[in-house]
Amino acid sequence: MYSVSKVDRRFLGFGDFKFLINATSYGLQRKHDFFQVREWCWTTFGPSKEIHEWLDDYRDPTATHLILHHNKSWCWHLDNYTKRIYLGTEKELTLFNLRFL
Repeated sequence: MYSVSKVDRRFLGFGDFKFLINATSYGLQRKHDFFQVREWCWTTFGPSKEIHEWLDDYRDPTATHLILHHNKSWCWHLDNYTKRIYLGTEKELTLFNLRFL
């Protein structure tokens, strides 16, 4: 099960991404859901990286050599408490909805 929200100032991707997807089930199923969506995004939109690395590389003007896999369509946030996929525009959200909802 997934929930989709607009990215606002509470979230790391505010200003760079428009939507986020949370895997809303708990335990192992939540992890499985997250990894399934992340793999689909990688295949559909191309390689990306963790939101912290994405933001560091994007906002650092000296990091031009680190822009590898700097994908504006999507990225993710994964830690002990958060399992999110950030999507850049309505186009990516529409493709996600067609596949998962």
